[in-house]
Amino acid sequence: MKSNALKRNEMLKSNIQIDLLFKSGVRLSKHPLKIILLPIYDSEEQYPCSLIVMASAKKYKKAVVRNRIKRLLKEIYRNNKALFYPYLTENNKKCLLGIMYNGNEIPTFDEVEKSMISLLKRIPEMHEKYNK
Repeated sequence: MKSNALKRNEMLKSNIQIDLLFKSGVRLSKHPLKIILLPIYDSEEQYPCSLIVMASAKKYKKAVVRNRIKRLLKEIYRNNKALFYPYLTENNKKCLLGIMYNGNEIPTFDEVEKSMISLLKRIPEMHEKYNK
């Protein structure tokens, strides 16, 4: 049985890479999510995709709510990363990925999962467009 765990090393922590992601990444959105994707080359990363998850501190003043949203996004990503991971591993490609929640209410699992699946399916297509 194949593991779909989200390892600690898969999380994006480098401020330099985060700045690069925001400056030159490709943006995709489907309410209530926004994804920023940046293909990277000549990287020593262990995993095909490094992830950062964000929830707005302006919209959600309480850290408890922001953390709940981020946990929800990580869980949905972890369960559905198999939609694009095979493409990255087979083609020996790597990327930086940022997922932002832009909704106004605390999200439900089903609502966010539908948006996340449709966005994750578009990652291989956007990766190819970025290379051209």
